[in-house]
This record gives sequence, structure tokens and C-alpha cells, in this order.
Amino acid sequence: MKIALLFTLTIKFFIPPSCTTLIRVACSTDLNFLTLLGEMRMSTVQEPLHQIAIAALAAVQEKVDRSQVNKLLEVLNAYDIETLIVFMARQAARREFGKCAAQYLISIIGAVASEARKRNADVKAEVRKALGYFKWFFEVFSGVGSKALSGVMENYQTILTCGDRESVEKALASVKPETYLELLKAVLPLIGVKSRE
Repeated sequence: MKIALLFTLTIKFFIPPSCTTLIRVACSTDLNFLTLLGEMRMSTVQEPLHQIAIAALAAVQEKVDRSQVNKLLEVLNAYDIETLIVFMARQAARREFGKCAAQYLISIIGAVASEARKRNADVKAEVRKALGYFKWFFEVFSGVGSKALSGVMENYQTILTCGDRESVEKALASVKPETYLELLKAVLPLIGVKSRE
């Protein structure tokens, strides 16, 4: 008890207050590392990782090509956020990018940009970071065979269907913050399990 208290007092000046309680709990209980990492991340980072994971899952479900995901970052790096959004809409209209994934990403980018402006942060850098997470989630989910992934997708089928802007925003708002951890826990053991099609 004394060591845990001393540890908490020592780190109080170096770690944000939202993390000190979590670290005190981690020192006194046996927590899963992935869960601890997720809780620390949710308490200190503003990116909507849970929503980004759902957008990536939608992109995999819609069979978006990996090159299209890379093009998003290329367009953002070469131009601006407005051009990126127009590019996504164009690619969705050409059926090069999934409609649901594009709708989710446009909504997420809007929220990330709005949050960045409130914090006086570099908006383009924050959107780039969100797209980087999208790419990583997409790569993880793409590493799973389609039959193996379909079992994971069943749990999120109501969220993965898209419609008008209001229904997309409602679906994204209903995603629990720990969803990205649930998805990773479900998918990581399936990596490399290819379906026989």
C-alpha cells in the first residue's frame, strides 16, 4: 500500500491527473495490458478510435482496395481537408471507395477538425493522424480472411449499414469507446486465417 501510494504521489507531477487513478489501480490489480493501454489512451487522447475502427471495418466489408486508403493520405498531404473530402465523395461515386466508409470518414474528419480547432491544434495534422489510424485498422482487418472476419462483423452489422447523414452520425455516436479494443481482441487471433473461396 505504501509503495502504491508513493508511486502515485511521485508520478502525479509527470502524468495527467486522469491517468494517476488508472495507474494506481493497475499497480494494485492484475489488469490485461491491452485493456490498460486502451483505458490510458481513451483518457489522454481525443481521437475517436472506436469510430475510426468502424469506418475501417466498413471499408473492408465494402472491399475497398488498399491503394484507395493510401490515396487518402496522399491527397491530404498534397492538398487540404476540403479537397480530401471532395476526393472521397468522387471515389465513392466512382465505386472506387465504399459509400459507407466514405460517409463515416467524412463525419469523423469533420468531428476531428472541429475538435482540433477548439484546441487550437493543427487541423491538418490531426486529420492526418486520424487517417493514419484508419489505415492501420484497415490493414489489420484486411489481414483476416473474409469468412473469419464475417463472424466479427455480425456483432456490428447494425452500425455498418449506412444511410443519410443523420443516420450515419447516429450510428457513429452509438459506438462505444472500447469498441476498437473489442475489435482488435476479436481479430488479432484470426490474422492469417484465409478463407477458401
